[in-house]
Amino acid sequence: MKREIHRLQVIMIVFLGVLSGMVLSACQGRIRDQHPGAVQVRIPMYSNNAYKLQTIELISIDDMRTLGGWAARFFLSPTLSRGKLVGMQPQINTIRTESGEYIATDSFSLQLLTLYAHMEKLTLLDDELGISRGDESREPRTVAIKVNMMSESGQPDSDNARYNGKLDAFLFAPYLREDLPLTVNAGVIAHEHFHSIFYKTVIQPLGDKYPGPDGNLHGNDQKLLKHFGFEEAASSENVGLLSERDIYHAVLLRGLNEGLADIWGWLYSDDTAFVRRSLPQVEESRTLSSGELKLKSTKELRAQAQAYHSWGNSNAVSYELGSQYGRILFASLNQFAGDPVKMKEMKKKMGQKINSALQKMTIHFQSLPGDEMMTTEFFLQQLQVEIPEVKIEYKAAK
Repeated sequence: MKREIHRLQVIMIVFLGVLSGMVLSACQGRIRDQHPGAVQVRIPMYSNNAYKLQTIELISIDDMRTLGGWAARFFLSPTLSRGKLVGMQPQINTIRTESGEYIATDSFSLQLLTLYAHMEKLTLLDDELGISRGDESREPRTVAIKVNMMSESGQPDSDNARYNGKLDAFLFAPYLREDLPLTVNAGVIAHEHFHSIFYKTVIQPLGDKYPGPDGNLHGNDQKLLKHFGFEEAASSENVGLLSERDIYHAVLLRGLNEGLADIWGWLYSDDTAFVRRSLPQVEESRTLSSGELKLKSTKELRAQAQAYHSWGNSNAVSYELGSQYGRILFASLNQFAGDPVKMKEMKKKMGQKINSALQKMTIHFQSLPGDEMMTTEFFLQQLQVEIPEVKIEYKAAK
């Protein structure tokens, strides 16, 4: 069966063929003096159900060779030193057309240039939505590529991306598949970006009240990063001491984190099936536009969380719950699909209100008595109050 035309290798072949007819000049060194304030780059962007080359303006780059700028700082296969990732900054190869566009000359450079563009656009989107990351100086986001992480089975991790709150870093493992690389996938990058929002809006403010051994979406992140020097942190938490209430809340909050990250991926990329483009094996369980609009009850989730936790892994329950949240919110906005102007307006408002609803949910969670649990419906109910013009409908399990 033919693979979809959005495959990055196909883009590169076509792209380099186009370049042969252009008059080009080499890109070298810093660019601020040449193009103060902005540069034009040619990268693959999602449009009409496929990735196509488009010209994008970037305003944050100081050095095109190392992609230095306020949006991101890249590290290639880094290590950990004093709690921070350190390593070599990769260099990319580009050429500049007579019209001034910068174009990557190899797949690796194209991936990094595209990833940088999305990091800049997501930062600007945060500004537009009024989302603060608690860093007024706007330090570049740490982005690690070809990270030598280990999977939960102890094997080298691949075809994976994650945000780690303790490092405040985006980590991309090597991508070995022949589909769309995660570093180019706009929805995946926005998905991971949302995890950083959730970390700073919910997990950090909760502090010791956050249920579970760490504040990352993936409960085993510390173990996966042992070779970075996390052995002490990983061993300092005794998961076995978690109460049934903590186990329930850990699964609930991870599920909400995951579901909202899927919605953020769509809000940013406009792609309902962004996961499938890079990881087709999870298409059915993660596509926003398919599946029933139902939500686990608090009672059901409590029982499932306890059962799966006793087996050693409750992440599956969190992902299932997350897909339910994602599909419910997608359907609530899809009612505006026939009016593109209204849809754009409501997607922006949804992004703003998700953030404010999370802040209020965090305050509610902090005030819960020790014998009470936050319901699975609480966030959706709070969001409905925040955005009454959107009907958030679903079937709640008994």
